[in-house]
Amino acid sequence: MPCLSYKWSIDGKALFLLYRSATACVFEAGLCDCAWMTIMREVGERLPPGRLKIFLGAAPGVGKTFIMLREAQQRRREGRDVVVGLIETHGRQRTEKLLGDLEVVPRKTIEYKGHLIAEMDIEKVLARKPDLAIVDELAHSNVAGSRNAKRYLDVLELLDAGIDVHTTLNVQHIESLSTTVAKITWVPVGETVPDRLLDLADEVEVVDLPAGDLVRRIEEGELGASVHGRPSTRTIFSERKLSALRELALRFAKRRPARRILVPFDGSPSAVRAIQHVIALARAGHQSEVFILNVQAVSSDADRDRAERTGKPYSNKPTNC
Repeated sequence: MPCLSYKWSIDGKALFLLYRSATACVFEAGLCDCAWMTIMREVGERLPPGRLKIFLGAAPGVGKTFIMLREAQQRRREGRDVVVGLIETHGRQRTEKLLGDLEVVPRKTIEYKGHLIAEMDIEKVLARKPDLAIVDELAHSNVAGSRNAKRYLDVLELLDAGIDVHTTLNVQHIESLSTTVAKITWVPVGETVPDRLLDLADEVEVVDLPAGDLVRRIEEGELGASVHGRPSTRTIFSERKLSALRELALRFAKRRPARRILVPFDGSPSAVRAIQHVIALARAGHQSEVFILNVQAVSSDADRDRAERTGKPYSNKPTNC
């Protein structure tokens, strides 16, 4: 659902934000999107966004979907309302068995060039409104005629509706790493996910499997024809290349949490806890730049005018975000 908001720019180097009764000035242009979403989480007059967890792997077959489903079953046993928006088992019996009695939302069939393509029915998932939705293969491109062009856009829509999402991703599909991966595998990467989406994730869990074990699984046919039958298997899934991809995934996860942390502070107990959490991260050895936003209520028109003058807005037209 679009929300009415106001955005101003300061000399192209910062962003002044006014959201209904909350104001904040954010420096560093790269933090603008993160700042905006943080303020929406803290002071927006709507349901808070859902939480995102990404199961990251070096390559297909390391067990991302299996681990994700295992955790989904655990969440269900804990009493959470869990549905499967979309899952790709690739015919692997262990993965299919793990689906068990989880509720699976029927896919939506779309005709494309004379063929019927089954995609996630995001309208049904939104209408069902579970606590947690399982959505496999984040980097997937939806068929033409779908509600969104990319599956990660479907995921963002679910999060915006207050639904938690668990999803899977291979390291080669991270936008900033796609060129590096192509040099390792000699295969261009066709589908990517923007890094900012991973920055928004509340948790990224690396599903790790030694390269030699993955090669053995492929050679013994454990991963099915979806991997074993590909002509490119020998070139992409060599032990040397898989080891390089594994190192890349582990390095990417190690650099999280983000090098820049944005904390809105309004004096509330939740804001104090956020500061305490940042201190705990620092004590644990994480080195990050910390930006603290002073978020205050605009109590009068005079205060609002003062806030606008401070931000030096060049435009006061509302935009949909």
